[in-house]
Amino acid sequence: MQGQELLQSLLQGTSETFYMVSISTLVAIVLGLPLGFLLVMTGPGNLLDFPQVHKVLGAIVNTGRSFPFIYSACGFNTTNTPNC
Repeated sequence: MQGQELLQSLLQGTSETFYMVSISTLVAIVLGLPLGFLLVMTGPGNLLDFPQVHKVLGAIVNTGRSFPFIYSACGFNTTNTPNC
């Protein structure tokens, strides 16, 4: 690869990375903020003290938090085949 091809490849990779990060950020904001807000508000002693909802939301949050670890621990490669 020479100068112009390398620059084009770098710009394409950078734009694809920004696109993926933007989508991930948008999903995290749209799902995470309301979920976190409800989790705090339904906790003991808060405005919407509702233990059953708090327990379910807590389980959802804890499950979602474990996904990055499971993904990295299984060692997914570029063909998306797990190694665990």
